Amino acid sequence: MPKNIKNSQIPKSSKTEQTAQNNATNNATNNAPPKENLAQSLAKEQDKIAAQIYKIISAYIIKNYPKDALRRNQSGSVLVSFNYNSSGVSNAQILQSSNIKSLDKASLDAIEKTKHLFPKTNKNFAFTLPVRFAIK
Repeated sequence: MPKNIKNSQIPKSSKTEQTAQNNATNNATNNAPPKENLAQSLAKEQDKIAAQIYKIISAYIIKNYPKDALRRNQSGSVLVSFNYNSSGVSNAQILQSSNIKSLDKASLDAIEKTKHLFPKTNKNFAFTLPVRFAIK
């Protein structure tokens, strides 16, 4: 707006149009979340799903501890990774071994046997989770 024109000199229709344009601009800005918030939201969703999956796998491990590892009083941690989306689990693999074959195998078996219990999602996630084996 030119500096030499005062608000009182603007015809009412122009003021209304200007207000409508300002409101439309503000609404468009306010309704579109910033990209950082989308990334943060996705990260929070992934963390939430990871926590649920971790609980599911841990409960399975407690009930299905490898018998030979129990007999030998063996415990340890296996670091696993896998992709998860609406189609299910893929590319499950061991990133860091426990150095105990039965525990390593049991960690991959736990993912396979419990994947149907994982929370549903329509997004693609890559997870890296520890699977801990501890005798109580």
